[in-house]
Formats: sequence, structure tokens, C-alpha cells
Amino acid sequence: MKVTAETSATLLHDLGHAERCQSDDQGFGKELQEQGVKSADRTKRKRGDDDDSSVKKPKQGDENKTARKAEKYGYDSATGVYHGRPDFNKAASKIKPNQDPAHGPLEDRRHQLAWEGIGRFLGDTRRMIARMPGQDGKMADALLTSYQKDYYPSRTGKSPAGLGSMMNSNPGNLFLGSADENKAVELLRSDSKSFLKSMDKYAAEPPKEGVVLQEARDYFAPHGASRAGIGGLHDEMKGHVHRMLGHMKTDVDAVRMVHDMQFNGFFDIDHRTRPEHTGKALDLAQRMHSANLNPEGTGIEDRLKLIREFAELKHTD
Repeated sequence: MKVTAETSATLLHDLGHAERCQSDDQGFGKELQEQGVKSADRTKRKRGDDDDSSVKKPKQGDENKTARKAEKYGYDSATGVYHGRPDFNKAASKIKPNQDPAHGPLEDRRHQLAWEGIGRFLGDTRRMIARMPGQDGKMADALLTSYQKDYYPSRTGKSPAGLGSMMNSNPGNLFLGSADENKAVELLRSDSKSFLKSMDKYAAEPPKEGVVLQEARDYFAPHGASRAGIGGLHDEMKGHVHRMLGHMKTDVDAVRMVHDMQFNGFFDIDHRTRPEHTGKALDLAQRMHSANLNPEGTGIEDRLKLIREFAELKHTD
């Protein structure tokens, strides 16, 4: 039987859902490992950034930014992992950002749902399909490819990598927004990666409870002096994170939140978007966010439904 987007739900219905994640109540040392703090785990999970242009490297996390910029986009059919970030295609290129300060504030193409979350979601979905009874990696790849054919029919390069590229460039998920804000988001994302890298020192022997929470609060404390431009926006964002950390009680909560910021913690909203379109994007973001936090807790049918709805996402009428 030919696998298509229309028949996939029926094919998968009787195969059941993958089992849910085990409860992570075995201590902070295990939590650090699960959250990808060790260098080996983090390297496997690298993704591209959500920036439209080159970003001035921050003092914290330089090595992370450099690694992401240098990593070419691709899809590993052996593991189902998406790495790097796709370039914008022709559909996205029709959205023209202002790059001339003489014509007004500088703009970037900005994602509502960031590529980090999309790529991780697709990779997890593919691996879950491949593990199901009667399925394998080739069948999973064929299913994802069918979704590109059915929902992005005018595009070329049909493959799981092509589906990722199309989703990254979906005009319904893009809008023109402040380039400074976009770059400040990237600095904050780099901060989160750099902080987690600093936790490698605790991989062998966890610290006393409260040590990591205090380190996180200190790390994300905003710059003391008032700054303008990207630096000021970066400080404002760090201030929000700092206040959230101030309400947390445990080291595990702090690590979870900072880890989450790498992949799922960002959703951009354009004030010009109609409320119903923003509401739909927020709904998709919440569901993708939940799936990325607990991959086994979101069934495959629900995942495929999300991919279909993402293709129909609108920014404007």
C-alpha cells in the first residue's frame, strides 16, 4: 500500500501509541544527564538557530554560536536526527526584510514557532514511527516524505530533509520584525547553552541542593548599567528569566527551565497578525512544546495532525 498523508492515520491507528516517559524522580545527577548537560549528549542534539542574519557573538556561549553557524543543514537517515538549520527557500524569500537603516528600522524574517522546536519535533516523530511494530526507518522516512508531497506539493526535493526545509520556510510561520529583538533572542538562547555547558563540572558528583539554582540566578542577572539597542533588549530578557528563577525552589526546576529555553522557550508574536491566526499559532506552539518536553507522551497520530495543521498556518489572509 502506498503511504500518503491521507492514509497514514488509518495505517497508524491500530499500531498504538509509544509508551510514555518514565518519571524522572531519581535525583539531580540523573536529571542533568536527561536534560542533555553532558557534552556528548548536547553535541548530538545541536540544532540551528532562529536568526535570519549574522549575530554578533556574545561573551557567553561563543562556542555554541560558532558551532551552530558552521553546521550545515541535513538529515541523518540512520538516526532520524535533523542537524543545522535550513536556509530560507523561495517562498520565504518573498518576504522582504528591510536591511537599509535609511528606510527605517532594520528587520529580520522571524519565526513564530522557532526552528529548534520544529527540527526536534520532526526528528522525534520519525524515530517514534520507526520503532512501531511493522515499521522501520525507511517506512518512517517515506511517511514524512509523503507529508511534504501532500502539503507542500509545489516544492522540489521530496524527502524528510525537504519537509524540514519547507516547515522552516513556511510563510505562515514568518513575519517581519525587529532585527534587534531577533538578535537579542539569539543571545539569550546562547546564554542558556553556555550555562548548561558550565554544569558539566557536576556530571560526576552532583552539588548540594540549591547551588545550581543560585548559580542560574547569578548567571542570568541583567547587566547593571542601562544599555540601548540589542544589549538593552538582551538585558530585559535576562531580567525576565532572572525573576522566574527567583520563584523556583529546586536545582532541577532551574535546569529544566534553562534547558527548555534552547528548544521551546521562544514564541514571537506580530502585533499586526489577526487574533485568530495568532491563537492558532499559539495552540500549535503549545502542543509542539509539550511534545518536545515529553516525546513519548504525544501519540503519533497527534504528531502527524500537528504537521498537517502547521502547513495550513496563516500569518495574514
